[in-house]
Amino acid sequence: MRKNKKVVIFGGTNPLGLALIDLLLQERLQIIATYNKTKPKEKKSEVFYQKLDVSSQSEIKNFFKRLDKDVSCFVSLVGRSAPKKFIDCEKQFVDELFNINFISQYELISRSAKYFLNLQKQGKIIVITSLNALFPLPNWSIYSASKHALHAMLLSASYELKKKGIQLTAVASGAIKRTYLEKDQKQYLGLRERNFIFGLLLPFSTYEKVAHEIVLMIKSNKNPRELIIGRDAKLMYVMSKFLPRSLWHEIIQRTIQF
Repeated sequence: MRKNKKVVIFGGTNPLGLALIDLLLQERLQIIATYNKTKPKEKKSEVFYQKLDVSSQSEIKNFFKRLDKDVSCFVSLVGRSAPKKFIDCEKQFVDELFNINFISQYELISRSAKYFLNLQKQGKIIVITSLNALFPLPNWSIYSASKHALHAMLLSASYELKKKGIQLTAVASGAIKRTYLEKDQKQYLGLRERNFIFGLLLPFSTYEKVAHEIVLMIKSNKNPRELIIGRDAKLMYVMSKFLPRSLWHEIIQRTIQF
């Protein structure tokens, strides 16, 4: 990929976005990274930060109107992770999660696709979904539903866009080690965070590992429609495919705290 090509990162100032920026700079690529509230203080010559509220359709529209014509790849890291017991969920919580995890993503992805189509050029769109998009887990019912909807939309759209020369990839990452927990999330500690041995068998992924996989796709000429990252995600994928469904559900019931 030539240096004059740009990569747009939606959600470029979250931990994964920052890890991705560091790796892309090593590839000598120009980067446009969006932020919502606080612009990073650290200045990097090849990174152009732009404020963007992804919940605002008008801001998204204006962002694409101002966008240069030399973008070769869009990467969307937008999303909100929010565990909550099903019986404690209220409509406002459901609306907020779907607005950020699905509606906003739809706006970004559809406009990214139209960007390439309007310029009659090939391009790539890479979107982070979640392990929960493939395997709904206890305490994550609404979050899982929002990510499942996103993942399904991406796979369906990828068939349509492929014919237009646009590669759309849904990236389902396994659990990433959290450097901190919000006060109301400590009750949702997973088995790996409570059991040292289990944590060794199924280690967490890291932002750097996920970012590395994204960089490989940005550089590659041919990307998959779906990519699963992390030992835990791959193991769960294999188990869910080959184990009897009743046994699979029993494993989830017995190993996940809720």
